[in-house]
Amino acid sequence: MSQILTPLILISFSFAAGTPSPQLEVGLSEVGPLAYKENGELKGINYDILTQLEKGSGLKFNYTLYPHARLIHSIEQTHSDLAIFFAVNCLKYAKTYEIQTALHKAHLGLYLKDAVTLKKEHLQIGMIRGTCSRLSSQALRPEMIVEVSNMDQAMEMMKAGRLDGVCGVKAVIDFSAKNKDFKGKLKVAQLDSEPMEAVICRKKTLPDDVKKKLDDAAKKLKVPPLE
Repeated sequence: MSQILTPLILISFSFAAGTPSPQLEVGLSEVGPLAYKENGELKGINYDILTQLEKGSGLKFNYTLYPHARLIHSIEQTHSDLAIFFAVNCLKYAKTYEIQTALHKAHLGLYLKDAVTLKKEHLQIGMIRGTCSRLSSQALRPEMIVEVSNMDQAMEMMKAGRLDGVCGVKAVIDFSAKNKDFKGKLKVAQLDSEPMEAVICRKKTLPDDVKKKLDDAAKKLKVPPLE
């Protein structure tokens, strides 16, 4: 699960009076291939992971898609109890949370338009908030970076000639490029040497019985690689 994917999935729970188990409200960060809608149906790697966790724990999850930046920067101000974040984001933005279990690793990529090089003067690179700060700090000067709210915006700005490239989770960029008519028109300028690790990040104050159900279910998760 950048910092881009960087997320990425939040869950809040509430106890209904007189019921034995809590209901978990799951917020998915709307970033393909992590979580997105296709023909009105929820899909994505993180969505698949959470449905496994739901089934294995015996708890009830309700899923809602939200903009990635909204989730990653507001977890402490929400009633959310569980998240799929990159480990660095869980530790940075979620002070009252703990890492439950590791899920998958994701490579970060810096992509440029085919005719553009890093030596170009006044290079403008789109950075999705909370996705590729570490990579951009290694390869780019601050004045090269243009913050964008999501990958769709970055792809549209590249098509309009307002950006020369984009940085973020390689799998997310590949997904967006394929679906935004950029396949074959972007090239990898740099890959981060150390992949980002996605984790289940949960609130420390969750009831012990809920934590146990989630822990037991997490041991049986089948997590696909995020390449």
